[in-house]
Amino acid sequence: MVANVKFPEFREEDRKDMLQFVTEFNRVASHAAGGGVLSTQEWINMMLNACARTTTAGRALRVLQRTEMYQTGENLRRYDYCQAMILSELEKLQRSDFVRMTDARTKFDKMTFVSGQDIYDYHTSWDDSVQDMKDNHCLPDEATLIFDYKRKMDAEAVLHVQRVDKPTTLAEWKLAVEGFFDSAQGIRGGPGRIVGALGATARRQGEDPEPAEGDTGGVLQARQATLKECPKCKGKHTDYCVQFYADKDDTFDRENFVKG
Repeated sequence: MVANVKFPEFREEDRKDMLQFVTEFNRVASHAAGGGVLSTQEWINMMLNACARTTTAGRALRVLQRTEMYQTGENLRRYDYCQAMILSELEKLQRSDFVRMTDARTKFDKMTFVSGQDIYDYHTSWDDSVQDMKDNHCLPDEATLIFDYKRKMDAEAVLHVQRVDKPTTLAEWKLAVEGFFDSAQGIRGGPGRIVGALGATARRQGEDPEPAEGDTGGVLQARQATLKECPKCKGKHTDYCVQFYADKDDTFDRENFVKG
């Protein structure tokens, strides 16, 4: 048996899909046996360890072990018979289809994107919830899923993706939104959006992205920022020094600008 193999521990939420719990347990058991199969007696012991005494499954299995039928099989070393009784007991813990469908829908309805949340973390939760609904035969159609996705997602991301990428499937929506947040994360912390010739120079140097048509969010944010002393020109303005960019801009004609 392979050492230091951690078996899955039963949790009450596993009752929504006991087959999944037993399947995961058997995968680990096969790994623990070096790719083979654990002896039935060893399988029983490890299953009891995985189902703590305080859990519903743990209590049920320990009550089963006290029954005359189970003890007879154990005394006769009919461990396959004991294993079958354990699996039957675990199957009884499976929640009804109605309860599982309700749980899956409730989980999905409560899920929403939170500002600042990692988009890949959210999509993992989304995929998990969608798979739950699929497993329990209550998955909405594609159009409804897309509607729910947009309703739960960050409004700014939805408006941008809808205007620029124009996705038509859920997979395209997720991919485009991931791209939006990847770009936003790369922009945050750098210089804000600068318009005109100065902005063109900054964008050529990779310091400022080209603003989307009609998107003045960066400019508005710069206007609302607190003025402070600039270490480059010693004047007071926002974080982005026009003097600094003008000095670096080879297309900026200072003399004609002053005359104008």
